[in-house]
Amino acid sequence: MGRHREIMTLAGEAFDPGASGSARPIAVVSGMAGVGKTSLALHAAHLVAGCYSDGQIYLDLRGHTTGREPKTPAEALENLLGAVGVGAEQIPPGLEDRAALWRSHVAGRRLLLVLDNVLSAPQVRPILPGSPMCRVLMTSRHDLTGLDSSLRVWLSGFDVGEGLALLERVLGADRVAAEPDAARRLVELCDGLPLAIRICAVRLRKRPHWPISRVVNRMQFEDRRLAELSTHDQRLTTAFAASFDRLPAPEQRMFVRLAVLSSEFDTVAAARAGHVTAAEAEQSLEYLLDANLLVQQRADMFHMPPLLRGYARTLATGFGREHLNVRASPLNASHRSLPAEARSRVR
Repeated sequence: MGRHREIMTLAGEAFDPGASGSARPIAVVSGMAGVGKTSLALHAAHLVAGCYSDGQIYLDLRGHTTGREPKTPAEALENLLGAVGVGAEQIPPGLEDRAALWRSHVAGRRLLLVLDNVLSAPQVRPILPGSPMCRVLMTSRHDLTGLDSSLRVWLSGFDVGEGLALLERVLGADRVAAEPDAARRLVELCDGLPLAIRICAVRLRKRPHWPISRVVNRMQFEDRRLAELSTHDQRLTTAFAASFDRLPAPEQRMFVRLAVLSSEFDTVAAARAGHVTAAEAEQSLEYLLDANLLVQQRADMFHMPPLLRGYARTLATGFGREHLNVRASPLNASHRSLPAEARSRVR
């Protein structure tokens, strides 16, 4: 699946339960929507599962799940207590009591906890086991800088080689080998995002008479690119929308307004585009950076990846001028309550 270095980082000494002096109890995998955080975390968890004789638990916290509210810490603790065998009638109603019961049940156990799709540090802080025998691996579109003592793995898009390998696995090596230049260009137009590459590969696999170059030619036009990245049951824009919908109103407005700028810009340009002060622009840029909706490639300069910029432009068109005025009513300003359903396997 690629990501060899990142997998070895997660599955190596940092998650070796025997290395108590150097092992870190929490690892955070972060990155933008569609970059492959969950796949990486689950692959690493599978590799080290044998080290955790008391079991592994997977819990989706629904931080950025379309149409679903994120789990609250209390809901997550109810799921986790059920996973370790606590009956529903034994689970106390209060958050603090649930957290205390959870920690007492996992104390001294070799347990691997995978918390997927985390919204924020406050969402997970009450459910961290606190036991040196437990390890926690979490994924999030945010960097979760509020968590201490974490091993951090930030994911960017695949490089060309990794992207081609994914394309070969889904589409077939023969078709990729027949059009090497078009295949490379396809990976580039997908910004190296595994989700985008997979969507293209699935579309091509269902259309065996289409050359790869046909999709490449259709994606050359930025205003059509996102439309090409969809199937009947999966759209890249859905993943982007889940990130956008969780933003506070000022950051939503700033994200949309940044679409008019060039690929790289500074705080002054962002302030002008957003019709806000430099201080307000800096605050929004930092938030968007931590939410992995921007990238900072050099000091004081920000970059919005092409696919995200294309998505922001579609929002600007859809919202109209009244939503792009800072004095207008906020965009979808709801701060969703914190995140509900778990799949678990405990031995």
